[in-house]
Amino acid sequence: MNKFLEKNITKIILIFLILGPIFDLGTSLLINLANINFNFIIIIKILFMAILLYYLTVISKSKLKKYSLIYLGSLFMYIIMFLINTVITKDLSVLSYELQNVIRGFFFPICLVSIYNIYQEKKFNIDYKILSEVLIYYLALIFIPLITNTGFDSYAYSKVGSTGWFNSTNEIGGILSILLPFLIIVILKLNKNIYKIISFLIIFFIYFSLGSKVPVLALTIIMGLYIIKYLISLFNKKNIKKIILIFIGVFISIGLSVVAIPKTSFYKNIVIHLEFLEIHEFSDLMTIENIDHFVFSSRIKFMEKTKESYNKASISEKILGIGYIENYATDDINTKTIEMDYYDVFYRYGILGFIIYFIPFIYIIFNILKKLKLNKKSNITFNLSISVCLILLLSLFSGHILLSPSVSIYVIAILIYFSEVLE
Repeated sequence: MNKFLEKNITKIILIFLILGPIFDLGTSLLINLANINFNFIIIIKILFMAILLYYLTVISKSKLKKYSLIYLGSLFMYIIMFLINTVITKDLSVLSYELQNVIRGFFFPICLVSIYNIYQEKKFNIDYKILSEVLIYYLALIFIPLITNTGFDSYAYSKVGSTGWFNSTNEIGGILSILLPFLIIVILKLNKNIYKIISFLIIFFIYFSLGSKVPVLALTIIMGLYIIKYLISLFNKKNIKKIILIFIGVFISIGLSVVAIPKTSFYKNIVIHLEFLEIHEFSDLMTIENIDHFVFSSRIKFMEKTKESYNKASISEKILGIGYIENYATDDINTKTIEMDYYDVFYRYGILGFIIYFIPFIYIIFNILKKLKLNKKSNITFNLSISVCLILLLSLFSGHILLSPSVSIYVIAILIYFSEVLE
């Protein structure tokens, strides 16, 4: 077994990455068609995490192995203390629920440390083609049901849109956002302009059909940065003719968007939301409550409620976290997460859990920044930088990036790829 893993660990990771869309599809079909709420796919993800841990513990010869094992030992000690404290402050009946969420939450740092060690051994490499391939699979499983009208609704009520054959709008929106820069590299390398135009039209159609603000925001940021980057290069070359053509193209695109966007699920949801809030003028939106509801989907309100629960918690809960069941055994019990990853990690896992959770993430980000200063900028680093910025931004404002295994595995792949490119 050891020899098999030593030889094939890279293939196992890459297969897991590529099968991500299939895992999410399977989960969705079980929920929507078979009405089975138990997520069988999480068992595969736990087995994958166990394989990575076994490889790191028994097989790996990485120079960071010693420090990584100390870190993982501390992490597992924290989890044990968290669970013991959960039983003491709540009771044994909630242990299973809290354990499931802890495993799901700490999937990211555990896999990040394990895969980073494999990368350090020069046994793991990844490139933009694999990441773009994964996104193509996700897009296909949204596009086909969209045109055949067989997809599942993005929202249970009120709003419109379709996630194709997937179940979670937030998780799919996150994946579509952080992987898009790599697909753009592939599209821009296509031989004929007509293929590029068709590809971008399909992307726009899918992203605006979801009905979610997050992928549209990511698409706007990415396209805007690309246009700015290209204009800067044209200004440096004093290519006035192309600059004029770019501006004409932008104005034409804006004109077409004015006609097309009002017909999309994205626009219809904005109208529905504004009508629900009874906002008729821009000034009506300018209250903290309305901004929170419209822009952040009431996440700040949820954060304030969780913050209140945390402030009332015991010292042990402040250090180890209040978990995923707030105000247990009271009339004010709450299991709604904030859906802002940094805050959820802090309140759910406490001061100690927050520090342990983010140590490897911060270590790798700082290493990337340090190497980035010493390397020449390229199209790959430009796209990677956009993707990492989106990861940091979306983790704060929309969540479902670091705390969702379906999304966080691609965050890990992007961070490893960035580190590899800068070598």
